[in-house]
Amino acid sequence: FIKGDMTPENATTYLSEATCYNDEKLAAAAQDFCAQSLERINEESFVKLSPELVRKIFSSERLKCSSSDLSKLVASYCIANPDDIDRGLFQMMTCAKIMPSAD
Repeated sequence: FIKGDMTPENATTYLSEATCYNDEKLAAAAQDFCAQSLERINEESFVKLSPELVRKIFSSERLKCSSSDLSKLVASYCIANPDDIDRGLFQMMTCAKIMPSAD
């Protein structure tokens, strides 16, 4: 049921809640869903994620997002969370393999 209910609008909520309740199976499914749907993920919800959850999304092998959309999402996250961005997270989000160009 849950996988069928997951959408780009609610996937970050599933990821946050599954992590909070230590539901590893659901968290992994939500992480992969977020990664493969990143272009369509609700930006307001994405910028509210903890750095740890953002790392999980960006480390997923299913990450799929155009450089243009990804650069906008990363910029929004950095603006909304300036105190949470460290060098490692920024490098992970902007590495050339994930984001070959920036807008």
